[in-house]
Amino acid sequence: MRSPEQKLKLLESLEHQSKREAEKKLASIQPKVIKQESEKVLTESLTEIRFVADESLLKKLNRIREITAHQSMSSGESTGIANIFHKLAEEYLERHDPLIKAKRLLNKVSTSPETKPCVTKAPMKIESRHIPASIRHKIWMRDQGKCTFEKNGRKCNSSYGVEIDHIQPYGIGGAHTMNNLRLLCRQHNQLQSKKAYG
Repeated sequence: MRSPEQKLKLLESLEHQSKREAEKKLASIQPKVIKQESEKVLTESLTEIRFVADESLLKKLNRIREITAHQSMSSGESTGIANIFHKLAEEYLERHDPLIKAKRLLNKVSTSPETKPCVTKAPMKIESRHIPASIRHKIWMRDQGKCTFEKNGRKCNSSYGVEIDHIQPYGIGGAHTMNNLRLLCRQHNQLQSKKAYG
């Protein structure tokens, strides 16, 4: 417990400081218990997400807010954190989602006036573990970004942690061909690997 004199000194030290600076000073004296990340459904279309951001993340988010403020104000968008996360999520998915990349590439190929008819060649001896991008994109499109593992007539259909799997494993001669490749979630990929290699 602090004495009345200590409390008065503390209040004086907070004078002329911003709310954020005052909160940081108080937190350094008596840190709050850090809670785990949480999600709480508020309505059918809204979910409250809570997490703790460190100083580094906060600086990055504030910098994004600064450099997008003009664009946001011009279009009437909010400059709040939720809008920043929307922009970050859209940009990340556009650049990294294998399904979006596959659709974009196949769209580009199909609309190109110089597109040549696809000729299927006999599988060649595979030297590299690397699956060519053109085949990877086709696998993602065919399987719609979902795990194709099936048991008792039911498909997994998970889209979490999905990766390309060789039906006949690469390590025992499996080729990088459409009929030997499929999408599996990490759990089912590991299950199939245990079956193949023991």
